[in-house]
Amino acid sequence: MKAIIIAFLSVVSISAWASSPIPVLSYLDANVAGGFSTHSVQTSATHPKMGQFGMGIALGAEVWRGIMVGANSDYRFINHYSDITKLVGNSRGNRWNYVAPMIGYKAGRFTLKGDFQFLGDYNLSNKTSKNEEVKYKKPLGGRLAVMYQLPQFWIYNLEGLHAGLYGEYLAFGKLWTTNAGERDMTTHLKLWQFGATVAWSFFYLYPP
Repeated sequence: MKAIIIAFLSVVSISAWASSPIPVLSYLDANVAGGFSTHSVQTSATHPKMGQFGMGIALGAEVWRGIMVGANSDYRFINHYSDITKLVGNSRGNRWNYVAPMIGYKAGRFTLKGDFQFLGDYNLSNKTSKNEEVKYKKPLGGRLAVMYQLPQFWIYNLEGLHAGLYGEYLAFGKLWTTNAGERDMTTHLKLWQFGATVAWSFFYLYPP
């Protein structure tokens, strides 16, 4: 699956470069995001109150009339706000989404971006009662964001500041602990996130 996605993005990028005089890299932004988060705990209906804050970059190439393909990467901190119990534990941790294929669409001041995530462990900051480190691995899911370009922060050719909302869903299929190593999870850990995002788009070049 990973090889197919990488090959597809490579072909699309090469085609865009060959068919248009504009640079392949036609979209680049730096962004920050933060919002409410929660996850499922085994088969229980208990969902701890959590929050995520992160920063990242996105880059892409316009392939046809505002449609762009590319990739993004982000690093986020995950905080736990519920009471710490034996069932729920402490969900505080971090995750680096190394790279995720992205597809987007730009229409006027609006930008829509979606990605498919399959890389990046969810690392818990606290050890277990048995002094074990814990990581959730093999994520599968994605994020969808819609942003609006703020007129007062617009700069010619540089696009400017955007603000918007996003939602994210991930399911982790493997669990790693210091003593037991990596193993499949019978019930996947499902992680949700909803919040606001702000991005500075450095440039976006339209085809002639």
